[in-house]
Amino acid sequence: MTGPLSAAVLTTGAIALALSFGPAAGWSPYDLFTRLPAMSLLRAPARFALLVMLALALLAGVAIADLRRRLGRATPALLIALALIGLSESYVIGFPGGKPPQLAIPPVYERLSTLPAGAVLSLPSYVGTPEAFRESDYLLVSTAHWRPIVNGFGRQDPPGHDATMGSVSHFPAADAIQRLCDLRVRYVVLHTGRASELRAPAQEAETSPNITSLGRFGDDFLFGICPRAG
Repeated sequence: MTGPLSAAVLTTGAIALALSFGPAAGWSPYDLFTRLPAMSLLRAPARFALLVMLALALLAGVAIADLRRRLGRATPALLIALALIGLSESYVIGFPGGKPPQLAIPPVYERLSTLPAGAVLSLPSYVGTPEAFRESDYLLVSTAHWRPIVNGFGRQDPPGHDATMGSVSHFPAADAIQRLCDLRVRYVVLHTGRASELRAPAQEAETSPNITSLGRFGDDFLFGICPRAG
């Protein structure tokens, strides 16, 4: 029974591994898979990796059962050693983002929670950069005000998101403000501590007659635009 079971698990894991790589230039197993009814709706092919991990866990169980038959009393000591080796894998060296820092909610977002409803843009934007994962910070801090946000980080971006972020990142340029008004965005937060190049735009925005300064919180600036947006 172990032989057929191992073969079935191994086959399932291999198929899931091939699908987890997603689409590719030319052709890939995932491209063929998405031709099946409704399968094109799958947004994150990397989730097939869960099946790979499940297959590996089942194969490890089969291997442990075989070791018990072969090694007898020595099996527990060997398994403890293997478990320690496996746990050491979690100590990843040289991760590009480093150890995740503890992110406190900036006071500027607590101030937002007291203002009339409206969507929020936070700058700098990290879209299209090696630090794109930092867009997730804006998702976290949105829990302080629960307003719609322009920024974000996920498996897939909405159509045209990169172009939109490239345009609105030129705030307080007139075309950037017009684009924000089209999107019904009401507030803009500039984090000059994160990006020193935003200091000049912050000073310009403070003197613009079409922009309302709503406060400065250390290196963070809050502005109101498009008063009819909601």
